[in-house]
Amino acid sequence: MAALRIKCKCGKLLGIPAGMKGKKVVCPGCRRAYRVPGSTVAPSGAGIPAAAAPRTPADPPSRIDLELPSTDALASPSELNLLEGFESSGKMELQPPARANTAAESTIVAEGGKSCPACGKTWPRSAKICVQCGVDLKTGRSLLMTDDSGLDEVYVRAESTLKWLSWIFPLGMYPVASEAFGTKKPITVRSIAVTTIVTSILFWVSLMGEGDTPSSSRDYMLWCGDGKPSGRMVMSFYDDNMGDGAAFRRKVMELVRSQHNSQETEKKSNGDSANVSSPPEEDSGEEDEAIYEASEETLLAAHNALPQEKQCFGHYHAYQLLTNAFLHSDLMHIAGNLLFLLVFGSRVNALVGNIPSLVLYPILAIAASIAYMISAQHQPPHPALGASGAIMGLAGMYFVFFPVHKVHMAAWLRRGLFGGFQLHLKLFALRGFWVVLFYIAFDVVYTALGVDDNVAHWAHLGGFIAGMIIALILLVTRFVNARGGDLFSATLGRRAWALVGKPR
Repeated sequence: MAALRIKCKCGKLLGIPAGMKGKKVVCPGCRRAYRVPGSTVAPSGAGIPAAAAPRTPADPPSRIDLELPSTDALASPSELNLLEGFESSGKMELQPPARANTAAESTIVAEGGKSCPACGKTWPRSAKICVQCGVDLKTGRSLLMTDDSGLDEVYVRAESTLKWLSWIFPLGMYPVASEAFGTKKPITVRSIAVTTIVTSILFWVSLMGEGDTPSSSRDYMLWCGDGKPSGRMVMSFYDDNMGDGAAFRRKVMELVRSQHNSQETEKKSNGDSANVSSPPEEDSGEEDEAIYEASEETLLAAHNALPQEKQCFGHYHAYQLLTNAFLHSDLMHIAGNLLFLLVFGSRVNALVGNIPSLVLYPILAIAASIAYMISAQHQPPHPALGASGAIMGLAGMYFVFFPVHKVHMAAWLRRGLFGGFQLHLKLFALRGFWVVLFYIAFDVVYTALGVDDNVAHWAHLGGFIAGMIIALILLVTRFVNARGGDLFSATLGRRAWALVGKPR
């Protein structure tokens, strides 16, 4: 028959034989170890020895209710002073003394248990996760917090949109949603998207509605490059309403007629009057033909002869580093950029907050513009516009904050006539770092090969690098809490806590 009954922390009652005094017992349920008191000492105030205490039928059955704190590795009588009272029959009520929780005590684990590496809380040996701070007890990595609300609706909307869009663009792959978690509503990014749509539409109207006069909107694009342009490039700029096209054509015709008259005069002086021809007439097809057949020297001379305010090339102003990010060349340009802005930028906005996002977006746009200006400084003068540099900056921040969160992608192929115009559509999810690296790889390859495809790849690279640097600074300074899903924590585990702090 057990002399003592101990109630373990896990709730199991342990029967302790009398011969186990002074020895260690282990709970078969949670594997905690306890030291059985080796002797019984009467507490102060006990008037009689244990043997003299009479037992009455009303006495409760022998039982010890013992709850040891989970922070003790091995309890002993000298440490816990377990004996608070006794009776002659040997029945005792044992309770641990109240004592303060110390920092050293919080690191002690009951034998067979686990301690959370982040908060120090002790859990049973079978536990896998610390529910208090959300980390894996073995690796120290935090559980990912994801946001997949409305994902089914996104899939349905993507499928219905691509059914008709694939007739225009038969092949493509784009992100449609992200599971990255943030607590703020992305008001700033949505406001930027609306503002960009409005300013781009006004820009298009301005280019179409001013006839042959230079468009005032050209001063909001980013003008860069100090190289010498070609005559054909100059003429194309005037055709695109970048300068006073009517004045340019008149000046070209003046030079063409002057050259024609000089040639005819030379022929007459040489006695070759039979081959003398008349100059092209004004407002005729001959004039247009003469302009497009003019030499490079003639076109450049006509351009340089115009006043500066009528020339097709704009001039650099500091404000263009930002304003160009709110302008786009056409509908597909703005649609592609805003898709990436809403998928990646809204998640960054939801994490860092609306006011910081309102400050960060202009910084990323300016950084991307500066990077492109440096890369294009020796090229002929030309404008740059578009939000892609700033958006790739947000993608760089996303790469640092959410590398392992899933991004949902849509890939499609509309087969041609021989395939019956069948649509192949696939919706799938990838880790965020794969998606971001896939798109930035195009900029790296095109830049390394020197491919000229009228895309500002250096603006993308400059914005992406700036975004990564800013995100790393925000993590290290503890300004942003990515909840263990950041690049440092994903790669270094608990070793990243020295840089980004413990999960909180």
